[in-house]
Amino acid sequence: LHIINNPEGSPDLRSNHYLSNIAGLIFVAIMLPDIKEAERWRAFAIRELKKEMETQIYDDGCDFEASTCYHRLVLELFFFSTLLVVIGRKEFNGENYREVAESAFGKTYTDKLYKMFDAVCYLLKPNGRMPQIGDNDSGQFFKLYPGDVLDMRYLLALGAVFFKESKWKIREFFESDEDISEVLILYGKSGKDIWDSLQWNSLENIKSRSFPDSGWYVMRNNGNYCIVSCGPNGQNDFGGHCHNDKLSFELNINGEDIIVDPGTYVYTPDPKARNLFRSTAYHNTVVIDGEEQNRFEDWNLFLVKNDARAKCLKWESDENKDIFAGEHHGYERLKEPVIHRREILFDKKARTFRIKDNFQGKGRHLFEWNFHFAPDIDVKSINDKSIVANSKSGFKVIVSCNISNDDITVELFEGWVSGSYGKKDRAKIGRYRLEKETNSEMVFEIKRL
Repeated sequence: LHIINNPEGSPDLRSNHYLSNIAGLIFVAIMLPDIKEAERWRAFAIRELKKEMETQIYDDGCDFEASTCYHRLVLELFFFSTLLVVIGRKEFNGENYREVAESAFGKTYTDKLYKMFDAVCYLLKPNGRMPQIGDNDSGQFFKLYPGDVLDMRYLLALGAVFFKESKWKIREFFESDEDISEVLILYGKSGKDIWDSLQWNSLENIKSRSFPDSGWYVMRNNGNYCIVSCGPNGQNDFGGHCHNDKLSFELNINGEDIIVDPGTYVYTPDPKARNLFRSTAYHNTVVIDGEEQNRFEDWNLFLVKNDARAKCLKWESDENKDIFAGEHHGYERLKEPVIHRREILFDKKARTFRIKDNFQGKGRHLFEWNFHFAPDIDVKSINDKSIVANSKSGFKVIVSCNISNDDITVELFEGWVSGSYGKKDRAKIGRYRLEKETNSEMVFEIKRL
């Protein structure tokens, strides 16, 4: 009664909070059918789920809150609610999940639910972890089996059974029955039988993919992976769970995290830490004159100004290379305005990533490039232009720039990486600094030695 009379949201903005309300009503109505309002609540909740699928999920299949981890939460809210409705329908025979979902919710809704799972397939890194774009509060609807917060392989397993989709049964992700514990818990023997009937797929068949509505661009080739963030602030530009990560990236080489997004750490308990982890400097992009890409709202830790207006300029992908180019306008508000443009080229045969930054505008500015390395990676500077990272398995990755100017400096210092809410680990940050005129370029190359 409280939920239906006090929904969280407004006509201007409904988010995962409102969706959680609706999911709660679904469960109450179906699990307690003798309540006189149950049927009305169930019908209302199904109708609202269909509306929110259109409102909160982009056409590319990603959640509109500018967060990969909230994509997981929202997918769970839709999926478990849908599943509960499906298994209660008379026409359900124990395995026709998709068909019954289309009957109950419609084909448009069900196809979009499929897209949400398919997005996970491309977003997951070769180690099965989700890259951190935007906020991560470790939120899940149901946690069926213990595991690392960013390990989201289970979503593919659950989706593979529901949709009978062999594409998501990736051999490198599911090496034992423990890796599909969620399938065994949720679906039981019939689900395991469906899983066993599906053909195996491999990471080599999961190619690069762009998600133009959310602004996520994934470059991948077997064990090498890079994701670039170049999208809207989310939540209809309110920016509730977005970070200042425009043109930032994560890099995984040979299945190991090398350069990462530092995550979120906490929300309201520590406002200073909250703003640090969502700041421009705490992402793998460029800070100009010490300013933020999007200005923060002092009175609200979940709002940002819509300054950056990031835009993809180019996306090309083939068997040999991927090219992303984009720009943001967050620094046009400076007294001497600057537009930051970045191009990232992934040479798949050479296994190198070239990052070219271009600055168009006026005046002389201080530019700072930040590279956040994964925890437990040994990082050191070998000269004033290059940084070498030693991976856990022993290979080396070098970050080098093309500038011979003596004015450029590089420093290594300790920062933080948070892989789950309320926890943080020490990790190295490499920072290049250069004061120069605009209308110039800076090129970095990242490669495995």
